[in-house]
Amino acid sequence: MLIEQLKRFFKLPFLPIIIVPLILLSPLIMGGKALFWGTPSTQFVPWWDFAWDTIRSGQIPLWNPWVGMGAPLAANYQSALFYPPYWFHLIIYLVGGTEWMAWSLSFVVAFHLIWGGLGTSKILKDLGIGELGQTISGLTYAMGAYLVTRAGFLSINATASWLPWILLCAKSIPEKKSLSIIKTGFALGLMLLAGHAQTAWYGILLAGFWIIFWAIRSSPKAQIIRNVIKTIGNYLASGIIGIGISAIQLFPTFEYLLQSGRSAEYGFSEAMTYSFWPWRFLTLFVPDLFGNPRSGNYWGYGNYWEDSTYIGLLPIILVLGLVGQLLVKKRRDSSIKDQKFLMIFLFSIIGLSFLFALGKNTPIYPFLYHRVPTFDLFQAPSRYLIWAQIAMSILAGIAISKVKKPTGKQLYWTRLAVAGCAAISGASLLAGFYLEDIETTFISSIGLAGFLGMGAALLLLFKPAPNFEKQDRLWGNLVVGFVILDLLVAGWGMNPGIDKSFYSREERKIGDRRILMQSSIEYNLKFEEFFRFDSFEPRQDWINIYEHSLPNTALLSRIAAVNNFDPIQPARFQTWMQAIDGIDMTPNFTDQYLDLMAVSSLSIPDDSGNPEIVNLPGGGSKIIRIVYCSIYIENEAEILEGIISGKFDIRSEMIVNTGIEDSPGLCLTEDPGKARIIASNPGYLKIEVDLPVDGYIFWSQTWYPGWSYRIDNQKIGPVLRANYLFQGGVIPAGEHKVEFIYSPTSFKAGAILSIFTVLALVGRSIASTKKRV
Repeated sequence: MLIEQLKRFFKLPFLPIIIVPLILLSPLIMGGKALFWGTPSTQFVPWWDFAWDTIRSGQIPLWNPWVGMGAPLAANYQSALFYPPYWFHLIIYLVGGTEWMAWSLSFVVAFHLIWGGLGTSKILKDLGIGELGQTISGLTYAMGAYLVTRAGFLSINATASWLPWILLCAKSIPEKKSLSIIKTGFALGLMLLAGHAQTAWYGILLAGFWIIFWAIRSSPKAQIIRNVIKTIGNYLASGIIGIGISAIQLFPTFEYLLQSGRSAEYGFSEAMTYSFWPWRFLTLFVPDLFGNPRSGNYWGYGNYWEDSTYIGLLPIILVLGLVGQLLVKKRRDSSIKDQKFLMIFLFSIIGLSFLFALGKNTPIYPFLYHRVPTFDLFQAPSRYLIWAQIAMSILAGIAISKVKKPTGKQLYWTRLAVAGCAAISGASLLAGFYLEDIETTFISSIGLAGFLGMGAALLLLFKPAPNFEKQDRLWGNLVVGFVILDLLVAGWGMNPGIDKSFYSREERKIGDRRILMQSSIEYNLKFEEFFRFDSFEPRQDWINIYEHSLPNTALLSRIAAVNNFDPIQPARFQTWMQAIDGIDMTPNFTDQYLDLMAVSSLSIPDDSGNPEIVNLPGGGSKIIRIVYCSIYIENEAEILEGIISGKFDIRSEMIVNTGIEDSPGLCLTEDPGKARIIASNPGYLKIEVDLPVDGYIFWSQTWYPGWSYRIDNQKIGPVLRANYLFQGGVIPAGEHKVEFIYSPTSFKAGAILSIFTVLALVGRSIASTKKRV
């Protein structure tokens, strides 16, 4: 019995979809290595290390005091702290610490690749496609270049894995199947929690087009408009459920967006960054035509992964073959006719995907940017390729199910293709010996493409005739194996790892200093020295990332930084950083903007232009101070200009534009009083003060909604926005205990709504189960 069950399991169409992503990531999993290249080491691992450490201490990780002079953490959408699959990292962290948590990233990446592949496979099953088509579709989505090359961008990887499931569940909405609205809402909620707004929005839009298509297809002509409107209404109901589930994340993030420079739009040039390079159309067939960073020879536009959408040579050939069958009526069989409109829809999605992805390379996307809402909210138009990826994967599964033994002209052209591909491989080999001026990436990649093309053509050539079941099953296995090999070769090494000891915080210097890094230094270190686009290899030892205190990796060592590499930042913080960027930073330069930021160390160029960290004389300013004068100025730009130019004496004055307009007491210049920090936690500061007269306390921490302060356990109200960017409060004369507390209403409201929604869905599920019983 057990043997029979095992046999059935190993014949299941989803088995390769489960195994192949694990093979892809096996060098990391089996080698004790951790993802690190790019965002894992500069964002995700530092965020989660600090978040899990905060949870372990019994607090909710709402605030991060170590970057950007303080910034929201949970509201940082890509941190995705409330996304259930990421809680696996918390468990590993509690058991094994930061190193093992970093090592566990590969498991969660593999899970999302598998999950996305299984969802795509289920779509094909729902469409009535056989097991071979289900397997090919699942493999091409899970192992296609869009997901694999972006796997290290963990939030994209996680969010994209839910797209097939949303399409699967949403397809039932026009068919009025029970629970389809709830299932779609549940999938939408988890996609929204996964942490990448751009991918989630593109997925929501695609699902909207998808259900409208199925609403039209399933409706009598006289009822099309009515059913489409009803279907859209039900989809909106699913969206409300999804928002309810994810409100604990969305509400704080929405508040953060209102405070950020991204609340309105990206600037045009920034939004057009990573527009699809037209020459990369060729990489649909030859993925490494312009080199590859794993080989250290990428020379194309931008970076390699943003334009990647390779699904395998055989699958893309089969997809293009469907075009011919659609265009030539004589070549259409009954199954083609039955699915003609679905294929036309999917090809339309592919065309629209590439049209949008081209971005600045056509006049269409710039037109949409200026005139249609949401097109100005994101950069990297090439990420619209997620539509093409899922559409091509579905079409690949449909196409493989329609392959027949070639006869007549098809047989002739297939044989010719075998010979042609063999000739291409041979010509590439000869070119490598005799042509010196041609790019080596052309020779190697075209030679490999010729070899793969020959293999694909041979598979098509030897497709068994109908009614040969055993031979057909063997042929299907060969096709699956061929596609697996092709995709593994294309994706191998695209997610480099490093020994997990790289994340060993105990070996680093841990301090409470606040360091300011010149923006040119930060850019050079990130994109010229370490995370180059042409190669995964750095120009200096990886360990020097710590020596340079590169943001946000320095968070692992709990080094306080002025700089912040979070994707969302408060708008005033960004303006402040731009304003001070042009000021000459030298070790002896102690102007008051450094005092305001409580900077004790600078990362600046040495005499040779190399970055070095130097300490300021006296160790820098204190993070808190007492002042007795206030100046009320309504215009924020005037405050900033006055501080940078030295117009104000911020050592004895506090400039405010909220809260109060008059100085509370005498402007003392002597006897400044006493202020001592007696407790400090993320989102909390307790100070003991003793003032001779009424005054102010200034805290060198970024101002943000949700912060309030209280004196001697009596709540006073929201903190003042002091000196353009920072926090302050009015303090009466005498001895007092002053507390600054971060307790955002957005988080409380979101948490309540999420809990209520989940409980309601659980109750609905239980009630439905009882009815069935």
